[in-house]
Amino acid sequence: MQRAPSSACLEQLETFERLLSLLQAVFRILETKLPSPVPTAVYGRIYPRHTEQSAHQAALQKLARYLSGLKALLILLSHRMLQEDGVIKRTLDELGEDILFLVMQPENSDEVALRQRYLSAFYQEEFDESVSPIDSTRTRDQIRRKKIRAYLERRQTPAILNGKQAAGLVYQAYSGYVHAASPHLMEMCNFQSMKFDLSGVNDVDLFESHVADATNYFVRSLYSAAALASVLGEHKLYQELKARGDALAEV
Repeated sequence: MQRAPSSACLEQLETFERLLSLLQAVFRILETKLPSPVPTAVYGRIYPRHTEQSAHQAALQKLARYLSGLKALLILLSHRMLQEDGVIKRTLDELGEDILFLVMQPENSDEVALRQRYLSAFYQEEFDESVSPIDSTRTRDQIRRKKIRAYLERRQTPAILNGKQAAGLVYQAYSGYVHAASPHLMEMCNFQSMKFDLSGVNDVDLFESHVADATNYFVRSLYSAAALASVLGEHKLYQELKARGDALAEV
């Protein structure tokens, strides 16, 4: 008989649910500190858009996606969909780096240019306005991930897994889930039957390791929210979120 996950593992999942509720409440506070999106004509229809297109608005959008990703992570873990859990974690790695990149003030002209290039690509509409999507020739500028990590590394940001090298290692490890590399796919293979688990991985040890690793993503969500709170003038909230992140990191 397949053994059940440990009580400590199940308690971790309950802790994550509570933290997500807290982070969602924090997001609502931060949302009030920036100009809201306004109805904007795009491709002949009306969509919500930020007209100011600021770095802090971009960071708030990224935080919204981070929290949505955490919710998806918990849903996937509850069904033991560990391959997909790995894909979400890779996404969260980038989102966390992007948020810190966006809230940090550039210190020289090169950094100003890098951030403006990032924002121009981020806010760019997907297609040319004057032609049909199929005839559009517009492409989106992609800043290489190593440039963003180097920007953060220069400031010795502790929330990026102790530096660029470690962040790159985690990024590489989870790339196997994104690109469906064989060593990662073989985690779906049931060791007893040598057949693939298609509705959730049965390996309890592997499941518990994915749950344990999710702690890192909740720690970084707290740090990301704290960083945005700080630049928006919510200094008490910053202290509370940072303290929670520090405490969770020590677990």
